[in-house]
Amino acid sequence: MFHKLIAGLYLAMTPVALQAQLASAAKVSSDIRIVQRQTTDAAALQMQPPPGMVFIPGGQVFVGTDIAHATEYGQNDPAQVTTVLAETPRHTTTVDAFFIDTTEVTNLQWKLFLDATGRKPSTTLVQWNWPDGQIPEGQEDFPISNINVPEIREYLEWCGKRLPTEDEWVRAARGDDDRLYPWGGKWDSKLCQSGMSVPQAPVKVGSFPGGASPYGVLDMAGNVFEWVDSPFAAFPDFEPLPWKQGRKAITLAPEFNNTEKVIKGGCFVTTRHLSRIDARDGQQSDSSDQGLGFRCARSLQPGLEAVRHGKRRLLPPQFARIGLDEKDIFGKEITYYDDARKVITGYRFLALAHRASDRGKTLATVRKESVDEPFPLGVLVSSEPLIMPNMKDPATKKPLAIPAGEYTLCYKGPGESAAWKARQKADRERGDEDESAKNDDDKGKSKSGKGKAGKEKDKDEPAASDEEPAPPGDVDLGAAVPWPGVGSIHDITEDIDFPQDEEVFLFINAANAVVAWQKTGHVAELDDAIIEATPEEGGRVWTVVFSINQLTTKTPRFTLPLHLAGEGLPP
Repeated sequence: MFHKLIAGLYLAMTPVALQAQLASAAKVSSDIRIVQRQTTDAAALQMQPPPGMVFIPGGQVFVGTDIAHATEYGQNDPAQVTTVLAETPRHTTTVDAFFIDTTEVTNLQWKLFLDATGRKPSTTLVQWNWPDGQIPEGQEDFPISNINVPEIREYLEWCGKRLPTEDEWVRAARGDDDRLYPWGGKWDSKLCQSGMSVPQAPVKVGSFPGGASPYGVLDMAGNVFEWVDSPFAAFPDFEPLPWKQGRKAITLAPEFNNTEKVIKGGCFVTTRHLSRIDARDGQQSDSSDQGLGFRCARSLQPGLEAVRHGKRRLLPPQFARIGLDEKDIFGKEITYYDDARKVITGYRFLALAHRASDRGKTLATVRKESVDEPFPLGVLVSSEPLIMPNMKDPATKKPLAIPAGEYTLCYKGPGESAAWKARQKADRERGDEDESAKNDDDKGKSKSGKGKAGKEKDKDEPAASDEEPAPPGDVDLGAAVPWPGVGSIHDITEDIDFPQDEEVFLFINAANAVVAWQKTGHVAELDDAIIEATPEEGGRVWTVVFSINQLTTKTPRFTLPLHLAGEGLPP
């Protein structure tokens, strides 16, 4: 049975790779700035944007082009007019406050990401941008290009950011007015790298400070197009444009495609019309181009991007209906930033987002119903391995650790579940069959008593759940990935054993299998309250207290102690 094999896997793991990883993460040279962000109020967060980023206040923004300008911007050419129609009609939308990169992501930043994660530059990148897999001399600060959205997603997960939406991108470029270009209402070829520049090629990011947006964001026109995280779809109330072509009347309409992503901002070969803030086109996510790069955005809430990335990888069925509460989460982030080279060199995090508001149940009901079907609490993500104080290595009796990553967190009340009873029954039936076969094999042979001795030893062996948790530092780091024979913890498809007679937290992987458990802290029923997190032992232990925010007068409130391996995340 798989649940019995799991202990053998824990024992076989070597801690060497993990210890090297932790040592590397802890090693920070004197020229690297450590920037910490933790859950707090929005006003405090906007006073200190993450390094290399700009705060963009929330508000309304004009998006798109009035159809009356379609012929003008399309220069009376049907094909170009059709391109402009993708921007119509003009409308206003409201954008929440956020952060955005001051410039596009550079070649050097991409190289540091590849090196830190052990990745190699893609074939396309080597073919068109980096001969022999290296950045051309003098182009370290040029925008990275010829990379696609799946590659970008991996980078975003590494640094805790995301792509901006189209509305956010426009807000960062335009601000509160209706300007055509980031710097104002009139075209000026000296303020960006466009098709009028010589040579027609990418240049160093930030080369045109005079072309900054109202918020100081650079290069939002020209140099390279930028991916945004919005589908190339028609705006609300879009209408095709009747067009007279000679004696024929035709209708002009763009070929919208929801599977494509919008690209914005123009590049080093585009005209002034295609460098307008509102100009938009679509590209398949897996495509790449010499004139197409990206910049990142980040939500004000620390840890939110890490939770979103984790949820995307987990796709937890438990939250398909209700989702997560993204406004009441705990997040702790540490970013390592090189001010001299203006690049991120590392990112560490711990975050928990609990389930969204739902018409709820009493704590007594949750306890009862969760016996057979664990109750979903939220999504937990961590860049650090997590120590399970109640799960012990059978040989050393030290607590075991599970890998850094993402987990669906569930609660199970005390009581034997139907699934556990069924498995026990199957084990007994299998044991009876094995014992019968053994008796047949042993007929006529002398009894050694070895089997009985083995059973006596098993009987005397204390269960992991019966022992007091050992100190968090006394942990078997060998329990972390890679597990021999298992490429990823998400490859596990069967539940491990966990106590049936106690309240426990269950850690569930992307295959919806229980891969770890620990006893709950305090569980109570209180009036709804915001999430709280308290660090102990210099950030090696974080105690998170949260409600599930159900729409009732009283709501269950859980206490989750999180033990981090290594140095933890200092407060």
